Amino acid sequence: MCFCEVFPPLDLIYFIKGNSIFFWNYNTNTQSIFNDIPEQIHKTHITFPKPQIFTSEVNYIMIVATIPNIYVLLLIVSPKGNIEVHKSDIIYNNNSIITSIVSTVQRRIFMGSVNNKIWEFDYQNAASSKLSMLFGFGVNKRKAFTITRAKQSYFENIFPFCF
Repeated sequence: MCFCEVFPPLDLIYFIKGNSIFFWNYNTNTQSIFNDIPEQIHKTHITFPKPQIFTSEVNYIMIVATIPNIYVLLLIVSPKGNIEVHKSDIIYNNNSIITSIVSTVQRRIFMGSVNNKIWEFDYQNAASSKLSMLFGFGVNKRKAFTITRAKQSYFENIFPFCF
């Protein structure tokens, strides 16, 4: 699978081919490649991160959907426009083919799939152990989850001619 997306706030065009993402800043002519995802990429979306989840250096996150998993990549943009891409510890096993990903200004992320479901994808800090939750110490980990917002039957009632 091969596709291309444009992200004007960063003067960025990125190409997806298989499990690789090729970034190109069309103003500075800088390029980078990220290929640390083991599965074929089906859909991506760049958005702002939720506050207080990642370090302040993270300017944007990229949601990457493959057939079994959803990954969150961290995008760090230098003052000169160079982009560093890092894989976060957030990986969610979804086992669905994601066809669309959108986000809101409130930093909520929604996904649609081939089986006509809509999910809200959320991530947050989670204490690494029960002891750290009880006593307030330890390293925080991040976790992700989805909330089903609409199922096929909902859409069948609104748009019966599509199904």
